[in-house]
Amino acid sequence: MLFQSLKPLLKSSFLLVIATLVSRLSGLIVLPIVARLLGPSSLGLFSLLQNTAQTADMLSRIGVDAAMHRNGAQYESLDRQSVGRLLGVGSCLIIIAGIFIALFICLNAQLVASLVLGDAKAAQWLNLTALTVVLTVAFTPSWICLIALHAFKAYTILTSLSSIVGALLTLLLTYRFGIAGALWGLAGTALIQFISGWCLTLPILRQKKISLRCDQFIAESKSLLGFGLPFYFGNFLSGFILLPLLGYVGKVGGLDQLGHLRVAQSLSQIVSFLPTAVAPVIISSLSATLVADLNTHQRIKSLSLRCLWLLMLFFSLMICLNLDGVIKLLFSSKYLEAIVLSKIMIWMVAINSLSGVFNQYMVSAGKTHAIAVIQVFGLIITVLIALLTVQHHGAMGLLLAQLVASIFTCSAYVRPSLSDLDQTEQRRILYLFLISLLAISLTFLPFSNITNFWVCLVLSLILGVFILSISAHWAFAENEREAFNSVIRKKIKGALK
Repeated sequence: MLFQSLKPLLKSSFLLVIATLVSRLSGLIVLPIVARLLGPSSLGLFSLLQNTAQTADMLSRIGVDAAMHRNGAQYESLDRQSVGRLLGVGSCLIIIAGIFIALFICLNAQLVASLVLGDAKAAQWLNLTALTVVLTVAFTPSWICLIALHAFKAYTILTSLSSIVGALLTLLLTYRFGIAGALWGLAGTALIQFISGWCLTLPILRQKKISLRCDQFIAESKSLLGFGLPFYFGNFLSGFILLPLLGYVGKVGGLDQLGHLRVAQSLSQIVSFLPTAVAPVIISSLSATLVADLNTHQRIKSLSLRCLWLLMLFFSLMICLNLDGVIKLLFSSKYLEAIVLSKIMIWMVAINSLSGVFNQYMVSAGKTHAIAVIQVFGLIITVLIALLTVQHHGAMGLLLAQLVASIFTCSAYVRPSLSDLDQTEQRRILYLFLISLLAISLTFLPFSNITNFWVCLVLSLILGVFILSISAHWAFAENEREAFNSVIRKKIKGALK
């Protein structure tokens, strides 16, 4: 059966989809309330500091997370001492790097606020942000261990519970203390994740008879960094460059624009949640099957790409056609300026998510050097265009620069990530590309400006079903459609019994 070999992948993906869905929904429910409590300007400052903590966390990983995940996924083929050394040394490297970054933020708060964030008012909150960074990087290795060891159920529990508790904590503190409460909410969430993360991870390590170890530290560090640094280099520059660009937008257009960008970002997460959710499973599965079963490897790659692409396309179309009503309903009319920004960001995130899928394929194949080259060129494009557009167009200029860079990056990833697929599979992917262009053009049809939310929703659903029907016919083989329908029928019969 077509899906029989994919059953473990689908089961694990389902667990991670639940975890990511809970996490995204928690944020989507809480953020509109926080946005109403803070207003665009304070929300912009909160977003800037939150991005600082997230960027610091990303930079602290120094590419070691990719090596831990990719190599750890092959733990069944390795001896337990090697796996323990891989995870132990990798965890130490991430935590040490995070502590150094947090110390730099603390000791240079005024410099970071003025030169990087472009807002001197942010300096008073950077010590708290540094504390959030330390707690976050102390938690990061625990979830990397979970996904590397295929402990997706534990990861789902960890992500879901910490997201819900953290969201409620942030909401309560924001209601009581404003911007200070919102930032303390971030630190509190990081603390909850740190405690719960290791409480779940350590028993699983013992169950699999793996002990974290730091012997042969230098040799293991060289191996980890040799794989991860090329991958990290592009991500390092991405975080290092994007944060000052956000500060530049705030300086030129005011913190209000950063608040509107935050609203656009929250809506675009609906598009990216599925690729983000299944990314750990795909990397683990592809890494394992690359050495065990090449046919299954090819099947997972092709089918996962087409399914994820189609779902992203559907969600992007639905949200773009209903932006006016959604933003008014969730965030109030104070954030109507975010409508155009959201439309651009949604399609940009869809393209970035597609690039992320290609990126996963290349990581699982060990092609990290190619990733670094493509990422660096994409960042150069972002910076050059942003310097020309942000001064005159503010947040819109930044998004346009990122959109152009996203198109370049996605295009550059296609050949190295998909060249091993046969011509039939490549032709189906081409069909999806053409259908995507149709969907983007539909976003600009006149009825997308209909003021009645329910009428617009019904019309957009009709279009969405039409797109799904076309895609199912052209982008999927007949046996794939039949197998999928068979699975759905069995699930429905089982639910009705």
